[in-house]
Amino acid sequence: MSNETKGVKVEEILACGFDRWYEDFQSATFPSRVVSLSEDFVQYLLADGIQLPATVAGDGATSDDGNSSGWGEGGSDSDDNRPSFPDIEAAVRTAIDDLGGAVLPKLNWSAPKDARWVYGTLKCENVKEVLTLLKSSDFISHDLCNSFDHCCDRNQHNSRPDIFHLVLRRWRCIDESSEFRCFVRRGQLQAVSQRLTHLFFPHLLDPAFAELALRSINQFLSDTVHGKFPLDSYACDIVLGKLPRLKVTLVDFSPWAPSTDPLLFEWDELEALTGLAAEFRVVQREGEERSKLENYHCVPLEVAELGVSTPEEIEDLCRRAERR
Repeated sequence: MSNETKGVKVEEILACGFDRWYEDFQSATFPSRVVSLSEDFVQYLLADGIQLPATVAGDGATSDDGNSSGWGEGGSDSDDNRPSFPDIEAAVRTAIDDLGGAVLPKLNWSAPKDARWVYGTLKCENVKEVLTLLKSSDFISHDLCNSFDHCCDRNQHNSRPDIFHLVLRRWRCIDESSEFRCFVRRGQLQAVSQRLTHLFFPHLLDPAFAELALRSINQFLSDTVHGKFPLDSYACDIVLGKLPRLKVTLVDFSPWAPSTDPLLFEWDELEALTGLAAEFRVVQREGEERSKLENYHCVPLEVAELGVSTPEEIEDLCRRAERR
């Protein structure tokens, strides 16, 4: 791996934080809200267990006997002992209302994809669901504790950002075959990978589609990103619209660094690409799909050993545990 990849700097990581780039690219991405988090809330996210504030513990569905139940209701703890973040809770409720009633939550860099097992989706319609996913996620803990691990100048900075942000993105049902990750090095598009490498989409194999996709992505980068985003080497996730236009919608930026999943490439491959024409790579046939990274972080071992895996089984397990 080259010195360029090994030598990612803290400022490059920060530049890819949602709070840094969203204002400049609002018209090119999905509507979102950014909520600054207090240090007390950050420590709450890092604390063991999934205890929720009393004001949100009753959000969402009710159990068969009419009592609110589910993740993180804190057992027999009194309301006085529960955490309380009224300003953040109010900001989340307002954002959910403003964004149409459903959101996808994330922090500066990561979404809690590895916590999808809790509800079977990342779609959140209330504060309880947002907090439960954040508290259940290793990816969120990584943002909070390990975001600078690969930086060559980490010893010259604090071990973590001074301020973290909760990002709430308007929920959209997206065609999974339309998601791609683009790798840009020194201002030049070098590679594009299918984003969901665990799925096979035969229509992506059409050379004409690849040609149109690369043309659309290059035009988007030239018109919208270059000269506005501060880094000249980075990765970005996008969604392509329908043919024939294939309109590009920006999803996120990531650093040109080992912490960014190269998907269908390897980092050594990306470093070796020097041609003017970018390589477009998708899953070629059934059986060549790759496992999702979040699968290695999903259902806790203790829960899996109880023989439960679906959201319904997990929810039922929680109800039974609370009644003991």
